[in-house]
Amino acid sequence: MSMVYLLTFCCYGSRVPGEEGVVSRSNNLVGARRSPASEALAGTARESMTDAPYDLGPEQRRIVLQTAIDVCRHRGWILKAAHVRTTHVHLVVEAEIAPERIMNSVKSYSSRALKRHKSWARHGSTLYLWTREEVARAIRYAVSGQGTPMAMYTPNPDRQEGDII
Repeated sequence: MSMVYLLTFCCYGSRVPGEEGVVSRSNNLVGARRSPASEALAGTARESMTDAPYDLGPEQRRIVLQTAIDVCRHRGWILKAAHVRTTHVHLVVEAEIAPERIMNSVKSYSSRALKRHKSWARHGSTLYLWTREEVARAIRYAVSGQGTPMAMYTPNPDRQEGDII
C-alpha cells in the first residue's frame, strides 16, 4: 500500500544540536517541547564536525531538485512537491517503501550530483501523512510556507507531472 510522506533534511552543519530551535533525536515527537538552546552543546557539536558547514547556492539547489525528480521517477515514487532551500530540503513523496529509504536515496544521489561527500546532515524528519488534508497541508507548507521560492517542484493538475519553478 502506498503512503505519502513529508521528508525534510538539512545541509551538513547548517543546524547542530544545542542551537535554538533544533529538535533533539530523543525528543522528536509531534507537539513535543523543543529542548532549550545550549551554547556548550552547540560548541561541542561544531567542534566535532569533520567538514565545513555546507549551504546550497542557486545552481546546487537546481541540481538537488532535478536529482530528486529523477530519483523519484526512476524508482516509481510519486513526487507531489519539492522545495530545495539554501540550508534544507522539503519533499512530499508517495511510495510503497519506508520514508528513510526515500530520503537516503535522494541524499545519496544528490551528493554524487553535487560531487560533494558531506552534503547532508545525518538524518532528517520523516512525517507520515495519513489523510488528504494532511497531504494538501504538507504540499502548501513545502511550496508556500518557506518564504521566497527557491528551487521548487509543484503539482500540476493538468498533467501527469508537476512544474519546476
